Amino acid sequence: NIIEYVIDENDTVRNLALRIYKILILRFGLKHIEILLNPVEEGLFSKYWRRRSSSVTLMNEMLMVLKRAEKMTPEGNVDYQFIHKRILASLYILKLDPSEGVKHNATQVIFNYTALKV
Repeated sequence: NIIEYVIDENDTVRNLALRIYKILILRFGLKHIEILLNPVEEGLFSKYWRRRSSSVTLMNEMLMVLKRAEKMTPEGNVDYQFIHKRILASLYILKLDPSEGVKHNATQVIFNYTALKV
């Protein structure tokens, strides 16, 4: 699983894994949202701060994909709305993370997303 490599000791490996997962989200995010979302969601509550931080970054990508999908369907998809809320709730919990970096990233993603909603 690619997501496991975001905690690798090697910066190049970590960055490459993150970039690959971002591409997967952008390319297949809507059709396979649950398959891509589940490992990232699990990563949000990992014991490794790097995985939590990378998962926050990937959740931001998921939110952007869902936001674009919402614009394409004016009536809004109930499943996508539920996923939005699920992601935001998880990120809100991470605002209390012991790692300052994770806490900051989660707060920033929530702030940016809510600014787009207005």
